[in-house]
Amino acid sequence: ENSLLYTGSKAQDSRGLGDQQFKGNLDAEAIDNMRHGLNVVGAVKDTITNIDSKLNAAIGNEFQEANTNVAQASTKIAELERAAKQFQKSHPGQMSLGRQNTDVMRAKVKAAEEALAAGRAAEASQILSPILGQTASALQAMSSYQQNHNSARSALAAATDSVSVLANKASDFRGNYPKVTGALANPNTQALRDELKAVQSKVEGDPVSALQAAEKIRGQAEAHGRALRDYPSAKDTLASAQSQLEKLESLERASSARAELLAAKQSLAEAQELYSLGTPAYAEKLEFSKSALANVERLISEADAAAKRARAIFWLLMSLLTLGLAGAGVFLNRRVQIVKREAEKRLADWDAA
Repeated sequence: ENSLLYTGSKAQDSRGLGDQQFKGNLDAEAIDNMRHGLNVVGAVKDTITNIDSKLNAAIGNEFQEANTNVAQASTKIAELERAAKQFQKSHPGQMSLGRQNTDVMRAKVKAAEEALAAGRAAEASQILSPILGQTASALQAMSSYQQNHNSARSALAAATDSVSVLANKASDFRGNYPKVTGALANPNTQALRDELKAVQSKVEGDPVSALQAAEKIRGQAEAHGRALRDYPSAKDTLASAQSQLEKLESLERASSARAELLAAKQSLAEAQELYSLGTPAYAEKLEFSKSALANVERLISEADAAAKRARAIFWLLMSLLTLGLAGAGVFLNRRVQIVKREAEKRLADWDAA
């Protein structure tokens, strides 16, 4: 049996073609050739040719990758310079994001080009690797800030519109319901506008925080607007809830949900009072009342079902008891007949004697 020995060069070792990769990997083709009749010398030559071919391919790939990295780094640096210039112009208060030391980056690109020209492609790629990461990170940071800034400005505009719409809705509401003088009819839109001004001052320094604050104000304005919109129909909803409450209170097993009925009744009364005053909180109380009434209805239904089951079990037991007594009567009657016959027989025997 022939055994192949191999010692790789530094160039081979650094590219996964060294001693550690020979046995069981690089020698596979030589062993296969010898098993199929090729002599040792031929097998060795083919193995060397195969390893050299892989080495040349690896080196070629390194140079191709290095050239690509040089071109990509130069492109990204130029892109970063343009983006930083525009960013500083748009956001002068964010100098920490817009200031980029591209001179140092360009110096490293030049060093990589010199290494590549000297045949050190791997070294060139190693020099360029951090530059590609730095440019990508800086561009991403400026892009994220710009997106958040745009979102904050859009949210501010939407919130401003919502507050204006609310003011108009409130004015119409007061015209339709002059007797309603509560907070529902008189939203503090000026306070909301003052908050928006404060948010506006935060957009440059903290666009994410400004975005969240603007969305919160918009939500408040829109929620108040929905309360104004739903006010007319809420009257019928309150009446329906009151009717449902009275119906539930009159049911036979209303006591099974006594605590829940009381809570629903109190909440509904509060909702009606808040509604008459024109307080926006009426809507929340009304929703709670509807939920509480649904729970009461469920509990009473469960109590009815339990009572029905109890009645069924009672009559079943009564039937079984009746059948049991009837059976006992039959048994006793049969026993009496037996005793009677026995007595008659003995009497007849005594008469005969």
